[in-house]
Amino acid sequence: MTDDPLLLGLDLGSSRFKAALVDRGGRVVLARAVPTPFTATDGGAQMTPRALFAAVGELLAGLGEARARVAGVGVASMGECGAFVAGGEAVEEPMPAWYDDRGAETAAALRRRFGPDLDRRIGRPLRAATSVAKLGWLRANGYHATGDWLGVAALVAWRLAGVRASEPSLAATTGAYDPVERRYLPEVPRAAGLAGVRFATARTAGERLGAVTPAGAAWSGLPPGAAVTLAGHDHLVGAIGAGAGPDDLVDSMGTGEPVVGFLPAGVLDRDKAAGRGLTLSCRPGGDRIAVMYESLRPGRVLSRLADLLGAGPAELDAGALAWPHAGPDPFVEALVDDPDGPLGPVPEEPAELLWARTLALLARRAAEAVDVLRLAGARADRVVLIGGGTTSAAWLAAKRRAAVTPLVRAHAVEAVARGAALFGGVADGWWPAAEAAPSPEVSTV
Repeated sequence: MTDDPLLLGLDLGSSRFKAALVDRGGRVVLARAVPTPFTATDGGAQMTPRALFAAVGELLAGLGEARARVAGVGVASMGECGAFVAGGEAVEEPMPAWYDDRGAETAAALRRRFGPDLDRRIGRPLRAATSVAKLGWLRANGYHATGDWLGVAALVAWRLAGVRASEPSLAATTGAYDPVERRYLPEVPRAAGLAGVRFATARTAGERLGAVTPAGAAWSGLPPGAAVTLAGHDHLVGAIGAGAGPDDLVDSMGTGEPVVGFLPAGVLDRDKAAGRGLTLSCRPGGDRIAVMYESLRPGRVLSRLADLLGAGPAELDAGALAWPHAGPDPFVEALVDDPDGPLGPVPEEPAELLWARTLALLARRAAEAVDVLRLAGARADRVVLIGGGTTSAAWLAAKRRAAVTPLVRAHAVEAVARGAALFGGVADGWWPAAEAAPSPEVSTV
């Protein structure tokens, strides 16, 4: 067993927490995962800081003795979800999941107070998912909701290094941050009745926040002195971990399918982006704006269709390859437009044909998203495909037929955790930027 140093990347996602150890060649040499500790409640889903830290501790323990070789740590996570830190301790209160509906009343009140200009300033529709809306729900229901608020990634970085900080792409999910000017909007939490809430300062991904403290080492098993940084919001960190450059578009084929482009702030037209329904964020580790098309939900579409057809996705995928010219269908259009909405009778045709029609429409919608991003000013020299959907030969074939922009498939293992680890390398001085790390393999689709 070699003693060469390694980097640790953490990907704290909505379904699973993942860890990856990466060597100097940019290769993932060990990866582990545990379930995200959300529990169902009458109001939605939530966890607590204690459950968060226990799950991350279990995840790190699964890395075994290799933890002792870690020189730098980068942490990426889902957005919106977090907790307060006060008196050196995390406040043990609910951390509502970003995807539940608690906070809708606060979001509606803020929309009445600020009108559509607020969506333009924060670069996204203000909705129940945003952190400030969830905090309004906590305050309205008698919880603490005061002090220094940290998101999921920031809580783990704080537990490791004792530093309270955020990162611009994560701050952008709070609903109280301008991703273009890169500053918080204190008038938003004030209007929500959240006087006393302090969002942590947003620091650049790859910036060394500090080092693993003795207390952090005792909890995590990581060596004291290892560099710690925040990597950013998971989708965006995954783009970097997959080897996508600033002039690439990224299509993340998963439960959701965000299509992401990056452009200089001076090129961005906020009104044009808002008019096309795009979400704005920040590219981790740089000064570019991330522009995201986030309306696609193929995971829910395909899951519901498989249930209706009574067959497994792998079986349907294999059969769909026999129908390369499957055209549109009203049933499929209704399903893709609203995966949870009412549907008519399932068409009386081969299940594999219906599956092929669905993949074809999903592929066309993603190609249309590329056009929308290009019209908003993003370059599109190529589209880098990442995510679990890239294992579907039928879906890739449908994308190839629908695309007018070159497609490449990234072969990076655990792209988000890998990207987080690369930022850990930047923090420890391995590379000047994550993009300077060795690139993963890609192949033409």
